[in-house]
Amino acid sequence: MSFKRQQLFHCLSLITILATGFSLPVLALQSLNDDELGDVTGQAVVNLVTDTIGSGANETRYTRVDLGIDVKTQLNADQISLGTRTRDGVEGADLNIDNLALGYITDNGNGEIEPFRIRNPYIEFAYQGDEIVGMRVGFGEAKGYLSGDISQLSGNIAVGINGTLGEIRDALRATGQDVPFLINLAAGISSGANMEAEAELVLENGVPSNVRATRVGIPNGESLATDDPLVAAIGGLLGILTSNDCGAAGLSTCFPLTNYRSLPVGNVDVPDDLTTDNIEGAARGMFLAFGHQDVQWRDLENTANTVSSAAGAFLNVPKFRNEDGELQAPINVNFTQVFSGIQRLASCYNSGGQGTVGC
Repeated sequence: MSFKRQQLFHCLSLITILATGFSLPVLALQSLNDDELGDVTGQAVVNLVTDTIGSGANETRYTRVDLGIDVKTQLNADQISLGTRTRDGVEGADLNIDNLALGYITDNGNGEIEPFRIRNPYIEFAYQGDEIVGMRVGFGEAKGYLSGDISQLSGNIAVGINGTLGEIRDALRATGQDVPFLINLAAGISSGANMEAEAELVLENGVPSNVRATRVGIPNGESLATDDPLVAAIGGLLGILTSNDCGAAGLSTCFPLTNYRSLPVGNVDVPDDLTTDNIEGAARGMFLAFGHQDVQWRDLENTANTVSSAAGAFLNVPKFRNEDGELQAPINVNFTQVFSGIQRLASCYNSGGQGTVGC
C-alpha cells in the first residue's frame, strides 16, 4: 500500500470510528409534491467547501467536506501508530500512542460515561495541480479528555503551566525531589507569587520541535512569568527564570510525554449550555493531517490565518478563547501535575464494577 493510500485509509478509518459513536433511527421515507417541497426549509448535513491559498506555482487548492453533526463518544484503541517510516535516518513514527482513549468513565461505581464531544467534523483534501499533497480530519469544536501513553508526537500543542512559588516548592517535596536553593529562597520571600509559562513540544535539549517530539517543556530562551515585582526583579537580574537546556534555577523545565496520560482538550471545567448549539469552552480547529510534504491549512477559527502541518502525520490542538475572549492553551496543568505527571482516567469498565485502564 502506498503512503498516499495509507493516508486516505487512516482518514476514512477515523471517520468510521467516530461515526460508530452515534446511531440514526430507521425512518420511513415518503415523497413530497412541489407544493409541499415549497414549505420546507432546512440546512444540509453535508456541505462542500472549496478554497485556494497562494498563487501560481505556490497555489494549493482545497476541497473540504463538512459534516454538520454533533458527536459524543467514548472510544478506545490499543495503539495508534501513524507515519511509521525511517525519517532523517531514524526509525520511528510521527505519532505513536498506546492505549488511546477519547472520553472516560467516571469513578462513581456505575460506569457512567463522560464523553469526548465533537461538533462539525470534516475531512479536507489539499491539491497542487492534479496531485493530492495532503489531507486532514478536523473538528470544528472539540472538548474532553484524550488519554494514552504517548511516546512520540508530531504536531502543534500548547500547554499552559500555572501555580505559585510555594506550589513549586511543595510539589518538588511531594515527589521526593530536591528543592533548588534559589527556588526555596524565592518561595520563602513570596510563596504566593503566581508563576506561569507556556510549554510546547521540545527535544531533550529544550529545542522546540513539532516532529517526533518525546517531551513537553518550556523552550530555550522562554521564561517563567510572575506577577510579583520582587521575584521578577531578582529573576531578571540573575536570569534564573529563563529556561535553557531544559532547566531554570536548578529546576527541570522539560518532561517526558509519557508522564501525561490524560490530557484535557479545551476548558473541561466549563459546563455545557444545553440552550445553545455550541460546545462551551471547546478547542476550535483541532485536526489530524497527513501529507508527503508540508501543507498550509486554513485556520477555521481565524480564516485570515493558516496553520502549517509538517510532512507525515501531524496533530494540531489549537488554543481556545476563554470567558474573557483571550486565547488560552488547550491543555493546562498545575505544578504538581508538571512534576508528578497526570494519572490516566479510566476508559473501560469491567464486570467487577471498577474502572480500568486496559480494554
